Amino acid sequence: MKEFDFYLDHKHTIWYRNKFTIEAETLEEAKAKVLQICDSDTDELPSEDWDLLHDTAEYLTPDENGGEATQELYENNSGDIIWTNKKQ
Repeated sequence: MKEFDFYLDHKHTIWYRNKFTIEAETLEEAKAKVLQICDSDTDELPSEDWDLLHDTAEYLTPDENGGEATQELYENNSGDIIWTNKKQ
């Protein structure tokens, strides 16, 4: 009997954490500086130190994903999608 390989992708939301240091004279000044960074359009933090918080992963439904699929089943060799959970 032959064997056929497949894979199923699931879409989730997950949080990342960025650790960084702000130099300032006081905690209040540091808070003001970091809030300015977070409120800016550039969103450039002073560190590239991102940690993936694995325990925060949550499955998305198609309704929570704008009606788009959150599960896609593929045939492994061709990479063709053969099924999704997108609502018709």
